[in-house]
Amino acid sequence: MSNNRFKIPSSQQDLAVLYCKVMTLFVLQGTIILVLYSLRGFDANPDSLPPGLRLDPMHGVIHLVTGLIGTYFAFRRPSGAIGFLRVFTVFYLGLAVFGTF
Repeated sequence: MSNNRFKIPSSQQDLAVLYCKVMTLFVLQGTIILVLYSLRGFDANPDSLPPGLRLDPMHGVIHLVTGLIGTYFAFRRPSGAIGFLRVFTVFYLGLAVFGTF
């Protein structure tokens, strides 16, 4: 009796879909951040938030939006997961370089 529920990803496509599924955590984090700011006021200091959630509201929006898009590709259109991750990687790499300088 084979249980396919816990299948180990064996291809790039499987790994891309798995990563997009994990991106649902971005949705959760972005939502929690925005709820906290809506309760405390959007001018609240990020350092007053719990560890792991010390991001400004705009960062929370970016996590929410990218998480929603990743979730879409994980569950609705898995064939586009690799392409989405390429764009996602370039976007976040650009943010990192831009933020450094």
